[in-house]
Amino acid sequence: MCRKPFLVSLLVPALALLQAPAMGITTAIVRADGTISLQDESGSLARIAFDQFTPDNKFVTQVEGDTTAIQTQITAVQSKNPQFTHIGNLLNIRRLSSPTDLTNGWTGGVLEGLTKVAQSGTDATVSSNVLAPNGATLSWAGPHLLLDAGAWAGAVVSMDGVQMFTLPWAVGSTVFPSMKGQVLTISTPTKTMTFQFAVPTSIRSQDNRLWVPNFDFRVQDGLSGTWAINELRNYSFTLKTNDSVAPVQASPLVIQQGPDWLPLTPAIDVVPGSILDMSDPKVAPSGSKGWVVSDGLGNFATQQDSTPIRFYGANIQYGCVMPEKQFAPVLAARIAAIGYNAVRFMPFDSWIMQQNATASDQFDPNVQDRMSYFIAELKKRGIYIWMDMLDERVPPAAELDFVGENNDDYKALLLVSDNARNSWAKFAKTTMNTENPYTGLAWKDDPTIAWVCMQNEAYLRGQWNRIHSQTKTLINNAWLASGHTGTFDPTTTAGAAWGASLHAALYNWEKSQLKGIGVKAMLTDINGIHDDNAAKQVWNMCDFVDSHAYWDHPLWLGAPWTLPTTGQEDRRPMLTNSFLSTQASKRQYTKPFTLSELGVSSANAFRADQALIVPAAASMQGWGAIFRFIMIGSTYELSFPGIAKEFNGQDDALTVAVDRFTSQVFRRGDLYDSPNAEIKLMTNNDDPAANLILPDQVGVAVNKLGWSYATGLAVPPTNLPANGIFASPKKTVMFAPQQNQLLLNSAKSSAGVAIPGQSFNSGAMQAKITGSRAVLAMQSRDGQPLVYSKKILLTHMTDLQNSNESYGSQDRQVLTDYGTLPYLVKAGGATVTLTTAYPTYLHVYRLDMAGNRIAQIPVTKGSRSITFSIDNNGPQGATIYYEIGR
Repeated sequence: MCRKPFLVSLLVPALALLQAPAMGITTAIVRADGTISLQDESGSLARIAFDQFTPDNKFVTQVEGDTTAIQTQITAVQSKNPQFTHIGNLLNIRRLSSPTDLTNGWTGGVLEGLTKVAQSGTDATVSSNVLAPNGATLSWAGPHLLLDAGAWAGAVVSMDGVQMFTLPWAVGSTVFPSMKGQVLTISTPTKTMTFQFAVPTSIRSQDNRLWVPNFDFRVQDGLSGTWAINELRNYSFTLKTNDSVAPVQASPLVIQQGPDWLPLTPAIDVVPGSILDMSDPKVAPSGSKGWVVSDGLGNFATQQDSTPIRFYGANIQYGCVMPEKQFAPVLAARIAAIGYNAVRFMPFDSWIMQQNATASDQFDPNVQDRMSYFIAELKKRGIYIWMDMLDERVPPAAELDFVGENNDDYKALLLVSDNARNSWAKFAKTTMNTENPYTGLAWKDDPTIAWVCMQNEAYLRGQWNRIHSQTKTLINNAWLASGHTGTFDPTTTAGAAWGASLHAALYNWEKSQLKGIGVKAMLTDINGIHDDNAAKQVWNMCDFVDSHAYWDHPLWLGAPWTLPTTGQEDRRPMLTNSFLSTQASKRQYTKPFTLSELGVSSANAFRADQALIVPAAASMQGWGAIFRFIMIGSTYELSFPGIAKEFNGQDDALTVAVDRFTSQVFRRGDLYDSPNAEIKLMTNNDDPAANLILPDQVGVAVNKLGWSYATGLAVPPTNLPANGIFASPKKTVMFAPQQNQLLLNSAKSSAGVAIPGQSFNSGAMQAKITGSRAVLAMQSRDGQPLVYSKKILLTHMTDLQNSNESYGSQDRQVLTDYGTLPYLVKAGGATVTLTTAYPTYLHVYRLDMAGNRIAQIPVTKGSRSITFSIDNNGPQGATIYYEIGR
C-alpha cells in the first residue's frame, strides 16, 4: 500500500543549470609578447593584443623572448626613446618582425611598444605607447579584443547603451556592423565586459571561428597609414567586467606544495575487487561470440550477437606492446581495471623487426613470442586488439626506389611505387600469419584482433611538405604519366582529386593482400585529423570510419618532444572548445565510427572536462570505439609510476580518473536517449567527385553550431534555441556554453562542472562546489540506477600537476619544466546531496588512489536523500575518490 507514495518521493529532479556565484575576480595577465590574457575561475575569457598588417594585409608575426631578453629590449627602447615613461609598471614589450620576413614592398621597419595595466578601483586602465623607429606603412595597426567564442557566443553587443547586434551561435565568416562611440559593452546573462574610451572610437568586428575560436573587435582609429621615423602613437581605454579586474605582471610560475596544491601519492594498480577495479571477473574471452562486425546501422556487434557493443580502449606503445612475460598479465589486468575493453598496438612495426633486417619479413622471434603471450593475456580478460600495418617502420633500402628522411616518404611512395607496396605486403602478411602458441590461433584467425588499419596517419596532402624532393619527383612523374600536365600540387582541386584516387586504389590493393591470406578483421584507412577528398573516397570503401582528435596538443618551441612547449588551444575549458566538432562530418549512416587517438595534454588545467564532453559527444553521435592516446609507452612504467607528461595516461591520475568514469558511461550506453539525437552527415552513396572539400573549407558546411551541432545536442541551424541551452531529447545531456556548464544525467550516472560558489542539479546528484573549479562524476557500480544503487563511485576532479612543474607565466601558456613526483592536486571540495531509496543504509568513505577505504565521512540522512561534504585535503592525504555504500 505504501509503494506508490514511495516511488513518487524518489522522482529525480530534472537537470537544472547552475546557480551563479558571488562577484569574483577577472585576472588580467600581461604576457611578455604584449598580449593581455583575461581569465576567471571558468577559464579564458578574452585576449587583448596589439597587431599590425602590411598594405597587402599580411599579418606581421610576433617575436617572443624570455624575461631577461624582454627586459633588455625594454631598457634599449627607453634609452633611445625617453618618452616611454611606463617603466615603473612596465609589464611587456612587443617587437614585431623585420621587413625581411615580408614581401610585396612593405617599407616599414618594426614597431616597438610599451604597455601597462593599472588598477583603478574595481576596473583597470590599459595604456600603450607605440613607436616606429624606422617608419612604417601599414594597412592597420592597433589593439584587438579577441573574445573566447565559447564563452561569448550569444552575447549582446552595445555601443553607448544602444544594442548593435548579437554574437551568433552559428559559425560563419560574418563581419558585424561598424560602430563608433566611447563605451563598448558585451554581455551575457552571467558576465559583462566593457571598454570605455576617452573619445569616440571606431570599432570593426567579425566572427573568426572559421579559422580560430574567437570573435575579433579591432580599434580602427589613429594607428593606420604611414608613420614617420620615430613617430609615437598612443592608445588607452578602461576595462570593466562584472567582476573586479586584477592586473598581474607576467612572471614565471612554479607549482609547489602548499595550501592550494596538495600532495597526492600515485598508485598505478588498484586493489582487485575494490570499487576502483573496473574489470569484470566474469567476462568472457574476447572473440567468444565471433568476430566484431558492423550491424549495418552504424554500430559494432558480433557475429553471434546483434546487440550493439561499444569499446573504450587505449593506445599501448613501443616495448609495452611486447612486455617481458612476467609483466604481461600485470599490464593486462591494469588495462581491464581502468575500464578499457580494447587496446591499440602502436607502433609495434619498428619493434618487431630483427636488428639490421634486410627484408620486411625478417621478424625477431622473441618479440613475436612476447607479443603472442600478451595477446593471450588480453584475450582472457575480454580485451580486443587494434593493429596498424604501418606506423613508424622504414623498410630496408634494397626494397625501395628511394629512402627518404622518415617514413612519411615511405607512406607517400606506397601511392606510386610497386616496390614500396611489395615491402608493405611482406610485413603485413608476415604479421597476420604469426602463429600464437598460447591461443592455438594465427593472428589472422583470432577474433581478438578485431581491427586493422592499413597505415597510420597517411594522407598525401598532409605529408607533402614533409617528404623529400626525390619522393615528390616520383609522384610528379606518376602525375604526368596519368595524363596530367604541369607540376602536381595536392592543394588544387585537380591535385586533390588525383591524390584521393591514389589513396583509394592503394586501399583496394592492400585490402586484397590481407583478404587473400584470410584476414577477417575489420579494415580501415585514412585516419588522423584531416578530413579531405582522400578520406571521403576511402571511407566509402572501409568497413568502418576512423579519426583522431587532440585538444591542447603541445606545440614545441624548439626541437620536437622537448621543452619548452605551448598549448595550441590556449588551455581554455574544453567545454567551450570545438575540438570534437569535426567528427560529426565523418559519420556515415551504415558504418561504425572510431576515434583511435583521443589526446589531451596533461599540462592542461581543464582536462577533467573530458569526463563530460567525451561521453556526451560519443553518445550523441553514436560512436563505436574510443582509444585514449596513450595509456603507457615506456617499459619503466610497467613497474613504477612516472610524472604526468604530455599524453602518458597511466602516469596522469586525473586522466585515469576520467577514463574510469567515461569507460563505464560510454560502454553501457548511459546517455543514449534517442536515435534522433545522432548527427550523421555522410552516406555510403556520397559521390566523391561531387563532394570535393579541401581541408581549409571543412567546417563551413557542417559545423554551423560549433561544438553543440557536432555533438548532436541541438536541432538544425534553422531552429536554434533562443536561450543558447542545448539539450538532448530526454535531457541526459544539457549544455549551456555561456555558463561553461555541461551536465550529464542518466539513471546510472550523473556529472557536472562548476566554479567555487556555484551549485548544479544533475538528476540524482546535487552539488555545490567550494575551493576550486571541479568536475564531479557519480556512477553506479552495481548496475542499478543511482537512486537504488548500493555501490556508487564519486570522483572529484580539480586540476592535477607535478611538483615543481614550471610555466613561463601565470596563464600557463608555456611549459618550461615537467617537475617531479609526487603529484599535486588543486585543493577543493563540495557539498553533495544524493537522492536515494536507502538513506539509512548508505555510508561515504574516502579512498586512497588504490581503492582502499581510509576514512568515513559524516553523512546527514534525509527521508529520501543523504548529504555530505567532501574535501580533497584530508588527514590521511589527498584523494579524488569516494565510495558510497555499506
